[in-house]
Amino acid sequence: VLDDQTLLVCYSEHPGSSWSNRTSIPGNVNSFGSPVVVNDKAVSTHNDAYALIWQAGDTAGTVYWFFRRDQTSRWFRTSTDRGATWSSVTSFAVNSTERPYMLVCPGTSSTRLDICITDGHPDQVTDNSIYHMYMTVTSGGTRSYFKTDGTLIGADAALPLAASLASR
Repeated sequence: VLDDQTLLVCYSEHPGSSWSNRTSIPGNVNSFGSPVVVNDKAVSTHNDAYALIWQAGDTAGTVYWFFRRDQTSRWFRTSTDRGATWSSVTSFAVNSTERPYMLVCPGTSSTRLDICITDGHPDQVTDNSIYHMYMTVTSGGTRSYFKTDGTLIGADAALPLAASLASR
């Protein structure tokens, strides 16, 4: 549910093309328009999967779409027009050999997003760990990343982040 009470859905084949779609009437699931093709597998070699969506409380109302693009990393793209268009992708988190899994959860305010990420697939990594970090977004849209205890990991210049930099 976006700030204007419309509904935004983001989805993909597993793996393959991806789309977003939004309702035109707040709360009305019968008012979805035409899907926006965000990653067309017919013209792209990239495979997107596992959509995780969050709208920040910055002045632009930025929507973040986190997803898996390849086996060892997680990415995000953003929209400042409630999903009508999307930015190019940003590499967010990497792992050298395994495919990490990630979940996001809105934090204690509209400017904080809590993020959990694993070393790899739980069925394939026997000593799998889970890590926690959080992202903050200023009203102007500047992002910073922190360990659970508030220790700064870095800002966008530090991306992509290794999961092991977060709190274990």
